[in-house]
Amino acid sequence: MKSVSRVLEGAYHIISPTEFEAWFRLTGTLVYPREYDILSAMDRIYCIEANKELESIRSKRQDEQQRQMEQTKKGRRK
Repeated sequence: MKSVSRVLEGAYHIISPTEFEAWFRLTGTLVYPREYDILSAMDRIYCIEANKELESIRSKRQDEQQRQMEQTKKGRRK
């Protein structure tokens, strides 16, 4: 089975209720409301933490690009 990317427009997005429902139906999994609540909460926390990690990666890349630009400018001045 092919997996679907969870990243859209540069951020992780929660799994929609309809996607959960489709998975339940496809797999024949019986999920009680409390279990669904737990899965949804886990997904929300995962997205929050994954988005923090993505932001950290972006920030590091921007810092590196800034350092490279500054080094290039210094090299031209000599």
